[in-house]
Amino acid sequence: MNGAEKKLLDDRTIIKEERRQVETEIEHMNGAKMWESGEKKKALDLLAHYKEQIRLRQEEMAHSVLHVQELSQEIAVLQSKLKLLNERKFLAQRKILEPSLEDLLDTKSRSWDPLSRSVYNKTKELVHDYESVASSSDRSSRFVVALVFLLMYTLLVGCMYLAYFMFVRARLSVSKLILLGDICFASFWILVTVLNLILSRDPLYVFSTRISHPFIFFQLTWLCSFVGYTILRVIHLAVSMSLSVLAEVVCVIVVGHHYYIHIWRPAMMDEEFGEYFVFYLCYCCLFIGFSVNKLQALLPLQSMGRSKLSLGDYLRIVLKRLTEPEAPRDEFAASLKVEDADTFDLFANIRKE
Repeated sequence: MNGAEKKLLDDRTIIKEERRQVETEIEHMNGAKMWESGEKKKALDLLAHYKEQIRLRQEEMAHSVLHVQELSQEIAVLQSKLKLLNERKFLAQRKILEPSLEDLLDTKSRSWDPLSRSVYNKTKELVHDYESVASSSDRSSRFVVALVFLLMYTLLVGCMYLAYFMFVRARLSVSKLILLGDICFASFWILVTVLNLILSRDPLYVFSTRISHPFIFFQLTWLCSFVGYTILRVIHLAVSMSLSVLAEVVCVIVVGHHYYIHIWRPAMMDEEFGEYFVFYLCYCCLFIGFSVNKLQALLPLQSMGRSKLSLGDYLRIVLKRLTEPEAPRDEFAASLKVEDADTFDLFANIRKE
């Protein structure tokens, strides 16, 4: 029994020793695991720290890029301002050393009334557009330039021939010029009235908003032509001293003043003007009446008997009255001559009655 107990005690001792070794190894393994987890946590914390540093650096870089872009934009703006200042400096030096007519007018226009200043500015824009067209034409091909000059000289020669025909062959007088003006203005207002009916809008307002530069040229041309037409009316009044001619002059002045106040001035001041169809119709009827009145004085008298004038004779008499010199009389109608055949038929019909 003693040997068995001793052996049992030895086995227990061995088992305790082995158990103690196993527990020690387990403790070592747990310690290593905890150390490993601690190191892993430190590595993760370090990685997160590095990631945060990278994010901050990226934000700083993005902010720096935005700042560089803003600085680049500011530099571009400053360069444009510097260029503008240099141009202004050059223009100021040129205006002081070599002033042009436009520079003098720009200085004087500051003291003008708003309408005159607006007309000057719009006219200056037309001149600048013409200069740009001229500069672009300098870069065109020779064939295009030659064709343009050919058309310009053809138009110039045509206008000179028309002026020669009107003043030499047609033998224009003040009354015939007034008749020509009546027909032109009547045709213009007929066109405006018809366009107003077709478009259901004011054609002059559409003209001014769609193509402004040709409208400015039209406005200036209309003003000059109407002033010349009014002067001819006043000369005719001074020669005839008739109440009917005075009434026509007053009507023309009223029409011109109404057009100036309601259409011409607002258009040149870039203001809106309303629908004036009724006034356009009145203008149309007025100038049509003037034209018919003058044409009736030129038309040959129709015989009331059996032998009426043929169409050829009728047109021949009208053409002759348009091209023959006019005798100065008090009235325009009294200055017209009656053909011999026309006069004979007239007195023959009076005798028969």
